[in-house]
Amino acid sequence: MSPTSCQTAPPRVRQRKDYSSSRNLAQGLSRLGFPVLIVVWTSDQSVWSWRHTPYGFAAFQVSNMSDAELESKSLQRIKTRERIVAAARDIVTREGYAALSMRRLAGAVAYSPAALYMHFASRDEIAHILRREALAALALALDEPPVDAADIHRVQALGRAWLNFARTQPALYLLGFIERLSEAPGDPAAPVLHSVRRALNHNPGETGDQSVPTYGLDARAEAVMAVLHGLATLQLLQPAMLTVPIEGLLQLSVKSLLRGWPGLRG
Repeated sequence: MSPTSCQTAPPRVRQRKDYSSSRNLAQGLSRLGFPVLIVVWTSDQSVWSWRHTPYGFAAFQVSNMSDAELESKSLQRIKTRERIVAAARDIVTREGYAALSMRRLAGAVAYSPAALYMHFASRDEIAHILRREALAALALALDEPPVDAADIHRVQALGRAWLNFARTQPALYLLGFIERLSEAPGDPAAPVLHSVRRALNHNPGETGDQSVPTYGLDARAEAVMAVLHGLATLQLLQPAMLTVPIEGLLQLSVKSLLRGWPGLRG
């Protein structure tokens, strides 16, 4: 869409701060040789663009968009992001995280690599989405074991669900726990920890002496997670090291871990 006016300036009060960050981004990209056209939707629903010219950056008012047009554009962007994430999930599931690249992903969704960066800043951003999805799916699987069993049997059922998820979704499991990604806000493993805590704390009156820090609920949950993750990792990455069937190792590990935890029902 071609600019229609160069005579009016963008809104003066609140928007100017936002425009400065857009200018900085545009200047950085232009120094790298990228053609720059940054579109800004302002609070009054007018659309402005910063276009690089031989004389610097000029602001152009492009058009005014109705609520319906803005909503349609927003929904379209959401669907595009979902399509990109779905393609990334498919690549990781079939070939592992190492096979995922922005160029490979662009080919899968019939986009140019540069177009992907309009939706995601990097491969890591997409990987963080897949990591949160994988850990949320694991947490959901951990909620399936029966909650009315004795404590040790319930934790063993939790362990079977954990190992089954790792066995059936190996690439997503490794992305969830093993692959090194950049720092991201939040704790993607929180739903998993919550499910383990729930299994250990089904009968609050029978979970032991909470006054003993070593046996606090959080410490117990993290200890169970460490044991189950260790078994899952050996199962996936070093199966030749295991001389005992994984089910036998699970039962032995859970009994050894929970023995001595006061109040647990065997």
